[in-house]
Amino acid sequence: EDMITDKKNNLELLSSKESELIERTKIAENVYDMFRQGGTDDVREKLIDVMYENQKLREENTTLKELLEKAYEFMKQFVIDGVNLLERFLESVGKAIGKDKVILPKCK
Repeated sequence: EDMITDKKNNLELLSSKESELIERTKIAENVYDMFRQGGTDDVREKLIDVMYENQKLREENTTLKELLEKAYEFMKQFVIDGVNLLERFLESVGKAIGKDKVILPKCK
């Protein structure tokens, strides 16, 4: 059973990587087409825009992770019937999506 779960996880990981590579290839083809058509200034501007947006999204992501971690720590303080509020929340999320247990990644 563990072997099947591991294989399933590996398949999901490979599928995710494949999707990412397909998207990156599409983007690379678009950039190549822009360069081929002599649009170096246009490509440069788009690259700057994308890099700026990427930086903003990374900062927002970091902020959201910090807020989520603080919310988790806050929820751990409250205990109802011997179970802390965070565990109750995770159980309810698991039931809502049809899983027995939800494992959320630790925020970095």
